Amino acid sequence: VVGIVLAVGETWRPSWRGVGQAVMVFLAVSLGVWLVGGLLMATQLTQMPKGTPVDQQAHRVANFIVWFYVLLLLAGAGLAAILAWTDERRAKQLAARPILAGVAAGVMLLAALFVMARVNINLVRADVYFKIAQGSESRRDLKTALHFYDKALELAPYEDYYYLFRGRSLLEMARRTKDKQEQEDLFQQAEDALLKALALNPLNTDHSANLARFYSTRSSYLDNPAAQKEMLRKSVEQYEHAIRLSPNAAHLHNELASVYTKLGEVDKAREQLQQSLALDPRYVDTYLRLGQLELKEENWEAAYESYHRAAELNPKDPRPYSGMAYALSKMGRTQEAIEMNQKVLSLRPQDLSALQNLALLYMEKGQYDQAMSYAQQALQVAPESQKRVFRPSSSRLSRNRHRSHDYADHAHLHCGVGAGPGRYPRGPTAGPPHQHGGPARPAQGASHAHSLAGRPGHLPRGYPGPGVLRRQVLRAPGHWHRGGSHPHFLLGAVG
Repeated sequence: VVGIVLAVGETWRPSWRGVGQAVMVFLAVSLGVWLVGGLLMATQLTQMPKGTPVDQQAHRVANFIVWFYVLLLLAGAGLAAILAWTDERRAKQLAARPILAGVAAGVMLLAALFVMARVNINLVRADVYFKIAQGSESRRDLKTALHFYDKALELAPYEDYYYLFRGRSLLEMARRTKDKQEQEDLFQQAEDALLKALALNPLNTDHSANLARFYSTRSSYLDNPAAQKEMLRKSVEQYEHAIRLSPNAAHLHNELASVYTKLGEVDKAREQLQQSLALDPRYVDTYLRLGQLELKEENWEAAYESYHRAAELNPKDPRPYSGMAYALSKMGRTQEAIEMNQKVLSLRPQDLSALQNLALLYMEKGQYDQAMSYAQQALQVAPESQKRVFRPSSSRLSRNRHRSHDYADHAHLHCGVGAGPGRYPRGPTAGPPHQHGGPARPAQGASHAHSLAGRPGHLPRGYPGPGVLRRQVLRAPGHWHRGGSHPHFLLGAVG
């Protein structure tokens, strides 16, 4: 703009008679080019007919930037032509060798266009394909998403962020497939993509942390214990590298603690959680993980204290109250456990786990009317796949709630969901009423399961106990991240 103004100031000699003509020419060029160009570009934004291939639609959107640059070049050429037309100065020889100068100008123009395409146009096109891929992934169309991630990488092969998201799609595809060989191939491609991202930007903590999370997730799909342990060791190695890069990232210590827990190295897990608390004593996730760890070690009082601290920091989160309820029930404090589960319902009125737990805890106390009420509420909110478990159990409880038989007569309400304890060995259970069983290995992507033991009574082999006390798995709060603005996902990042 400054150059044009200076050129006009040098060459234009205005006169009152020529002002109108000059203004009209200027408006014709400036408005005409952009009006025609705007209409042409508008056609690129119109909805394409149904059935148009996705590739064709994406190509038109991605090439929108090309039209913009064409308009810029046309406008620049038009302004240059006007300046040359209105310049009344005598022409001078541009070069001693006009042909050589023309060739040089052509080469320079091609070089300029190449640079524009490489450093600007292609990057914009790549980002458009990337956004289209993200939209496809949000619709769970992973094959389409992977296709457009590859298109983005063709245009911007050194963008580590695209590799990261490509790895995410491949990982999710691997989790969905039931074909073992295909799953193994997809896992390998996902690992390659994450390693490529790390190689392109080794000082980015996100890449080391995401690779660590990948290895931790990968271990859960292996049947060989030795192979599982090897994957978890790789995860530990990547987490340690990430922590060296970002030593003040408390959540990395938490996630490393979870890996140590999987390896059975409880002391190291507890040490990492304590380091996390030293960095950020108000980080709720640390207390949740510490509470989970203490539950696993059957340190009920310590678990209760951890969950209690989490509830103090975030009183609107139902998870700490659920954890406290379980710890209280293990300590024989049934009434307080009931109050904690009611607190969960006050925050999440249709929480299936809390409704199940209250039914079981009231049944534990012999208050069958209340137990039946919560069992019926649980039946109403339970998924169809689980209602068949509730119906016969609720019916049996309804018949038995007016009787005074021993607990075995009332042990038919089975509120278990998913894998985990919920059935009891044959034989009596001695001692006062208490919750039985610690955190079990969760079903894939589900939650831990805990069960309540009944009063003394003989249960047949394989007969369901009073039920399962379920609480939310404290999974790594992960998200793929770049600059703190991208969606959450299985893998996390330093934020």
